[in-house]
Amino acid sequence: MIQANYKHQQLCEQLRREISSGTFAGGRFYTVKAMMERFQVSQATLTKALQPLYDEGLIYSVSGKGTFVSGNAGRNGGEKREVLPTVYCIAASEEMFDPARTSPDWCFTQLMLKGVVSAARRRGIPINIVPISTGLEAFRNLADREESMFIFLNYESCEQLVEHVVKKGAAYVLYTNEPISRKLNTVFCDVGKATEDATSVLAERGHREIAFFGDYPDSARHRGYRRALRRYGLPCREEYGWFVYRGLPEPAREEALKHLPVCPEVSAVVTATDYRAIGLLQALRELRRVCAVISIDNMWKYYPSAPALTSVDMHLEQAGEALFEALMQKHEDGLDRQRTIPHTLEYGSEQNKQF
Repeated sequence: MIQANYKHQQLCEQLRREISSGTFAGGRFYTVKAMMERFQVSQATLTKALQPLYDEGLIYSVSGKGTFVSGNAGRNGGEKREVLPTVYCIAASEEMFDPARTSPDWCFTQLMLKGVVSAARRRGIPINIVPISTGLEAFRNLADREESMFIFLNYESCEQLVEHVVKKGAAYVLYTNEPISRKLNTVFCDVGKATEDATSVLAERGHREIAFFGDYPDSARHRGYRRALRRYGLPCREEYGWFVYRGLPEPAREEALKHLPVCPEVSAVVTATDYRAIGLLQALRELRRVCAVISIDNMWKYYPSAPALTSVDMHLEQAGEALFEALMQKHEDGLDRQRTIPHTLEYGSEQNKQF
């Protein structure tokens, strides 16, 4: 509360304390209008209160943009302190806000973010979640700030943003589920190897006619499936590739109902996502047919199905934590590394182990 006497001195000290607390971390300061309304003071009183802060170098003004807190503004009234980095976690906007349209991507993003935020909290560093388009011009406002650091949740959709950050020499890390030919600072979850391992489990259980249910023929998952078939000398027939781009349960169910009747010999199916597996199980029930099903995902933990899915857990929360720690290490020593997150097969029930 600002008292009647010596208003400008009291206000100056209060603002100095807020600056020293690190609240603004080298960023934008209050607007004049906001301070006048909050503290119920005149513009003349506010001007007198702000002048010492300008004189001490704690704040500065940029014409047409506003007032900012200096990067060296610290505790004890102007004592220099290390400027905390500003960490931005970049995710595609549709993956953040449209779970109905792209549920697998939405769930993937939520799981990854959970790990990122958890790791950031342990270090006491704030994280900014940025749903963004992939246009470079919109991104420059963030990327061209000296203290900015970046976590990219999807390399394919953010490639030009990554390239911009690399050229600037800013600290960054990116998630990828396919190998990248050049050396970048990455956290890698090998979905191709996960699918290969899942297919191998079915082959080792004696299945010889194994179908694949995914999004498109040349995906990393489909390549992993084909590698396993070649290793076991099993047929890789065109009619065993079932594809539906939108991997939600209902479109997957409809697609499965088209393929299952024309492939009566298929005894097992590897699905690229848990949502496709849920749709496939619904189709199998409708047709009163039994098939072994293995999926690739984390979502089975959050969206239970009956029977319980057997799925390869890609440990996306762990990957999110690894992304943040990799960013901090890049910030400290400037080196690029590749960290691989292992996957594990999680059986839905004891009966599933028999397939």
